[in-house]
Amino acid sequence: MGKIPGCSARQARSRTGREVFFHPRLGGCVLCHRIDGVGSPAGPNLSTIGATKSPDYILESLLQPSRNVPPLYESYNLTTSDGKARTAFQLMERGNVHTYVGLDGRSFDVKIEEITKREHLPVSIMPEGMVARLSDAQIRDLVEYLKSKK
Repeated sequence: MGKIPGCSARQARSRTGREVFFHPRLGGCVLCHRIDGVGSPAGPNLSTIGATKSPDYILESLLQPSRNVPPLYESYNLTTSDGKARTAFQLMERGNVHTYVGLDGRSFDVKIEEITKREHLPVSIMPEGMVARLSDAQIRDLVEYLKSKK
């Protein structure tokens, strides 16, 4: 990485980490996460992650996403009476309707009586190995960017 004029090394790493976060072929994090109002609600909002989590926690979450899944993001395999099977996490319950978010980041409603099978999954919907395509420097820069979100 070349030096960016007017930036400290930390600022340059954070800027590069931002590129990794938003680039669909690098991290692609924005496809499932939001930062500062941009992105998808499929995963946790990371706008203030640097204020609440340590850099070690952030790195661990990237490398082992199923290790610390917040209760709100526990996932389920759902099968409905129309034969559709989906992996999703539950956003809310209103009367006899549950609202879920699927792996595509889109929310959908399901009436309780239409659910034929609901299986809790002990893993994150963020697949293991998401950062495998990134270099060590890109992972470091991504952590630096997320650490800066306060």
